Amino acid sequence: MIQEHKWRFLDDMITRTGKSLDDLMNIIVLKENEIRESYSESLDLGRNDLAKMMVLDGVFMIELFRKVGRLINTHQDDPIFRMVWISPFLTRDLLRIENQIPFVVLKTLFEESRTGDHTLQSLILEFFNYMVDRPKEALQNYENLDGKHLLDFFRKSFISTNRKSVDSEATDKPNPSLKLIQPATKLVIAGVKFKANPQADSFLDVKFQNGVLSIPQINMDDFYSSFFLNCMAFEQCYFHCSKDITTYVVFMGCLMNTSTDVSLLSQNKIIENYSYYLEHS
Repeated sequence: MIQEHKWRFLDDMITRTGKSLDDLMNIIVLKENEIRESYSESLDLGRNDLAKMMVLDGVFMIELFRKVGRLINTHQDDPIFRMVWISPFLTRDLLRIENQIPFVVLKTLFEESRTGDHTLQSLILEFFNYMVDRPKEALQNYENLDGKHLLDFFRKSFISTNRKSVDSEATDKPNPSLKLIQPATKLVIAGVKFKANPQADSFLDVKFQNGVLSIPQINMDDFYSSFFLNCMAFEQCYFHCSKDITTYVVFMGCLMNTSTDVSLLSQNKIIENYSYYLEHS
């Protein structure tokens, strides 16, 4: 069904911009080598078939971001927006590691069909912000952020910009010192206090100072569960990538060793959707 919507969204862009499918394919063909080099395995597709696939998938994403951002008109009966199950399905599916296409494809198609002053980066972050609910002002810090693909771009938007480089400290494994972190209940017995930080720009903004462990609030749901799994898969497969998300997941896993630990973090407003976590842990 989604394949049918891809062609429909492509028709919408062609009608609005006057650019044909061949026009868009010819532009993407120029980046064929860069596209093929982005994949770990050789793509068993000819030049035109590869370009058509990139255009179809890329235009669908871009038009989806524009429609949700209200930059272009959306029909009131459009099933993409009328069927309640599709939206959460799409937000997860777009970030699945096996569904990624090179970010350069998205940037190229976006520029060829530009409408208004919005950047591709701002539209992407606004689209996913329905799921992660970050402060709007925080999204302005990533207007010039790049990535290898959509998953990598969104992943990087959570990584602190005060790092020398988001990929400059890549390692094979998460920090070995994480193995020394005790579960939340044992840390409380040792005198550590837990504090939620609801205003944090990123769930990675964990701080420990004067015996207080400050952790940003996070809603443990299907979206974050899927996002974390795909980020960890990417960070482990791509050697030159920092391991920020993997380290965070391992850290939180150390804290939440039992349901009592999870309950403690929930009582301190650090974890929301407590029942979901227990069902999926």
